[in-house]
Amino acid sequence: MSRWFQEAWVLLKESIAGYLDDDALSHGAAMAFYAATSLAPILLIVMAIAGIVIGNDAAQLALSAEFAGVMGPQSADLL
Repeated sequence: MSRWFQEAWVLLKESIAGYLDDDALSHGAAMAFYAATSLAPILLIVMAIAGIVIGNDAAQLALSAEFAGVMGPQSADLL
């Protein structure tokens, strides 16, 4: 059983060293930043397409209902 723990420990150390050597924290932060900053333009594009397909009022109502479900009705009213 101790051999299993030794191998697991070596694997854990090598995994952490590889994670840090590959600068994974910075890559993860960059991906999160780009995902967060791309949400507003994507939402505008989706709203424009939905406005063309189902009409502006229906698209705004649907978006408001989705926001109310996620954030709560008071927060959705602020938007």
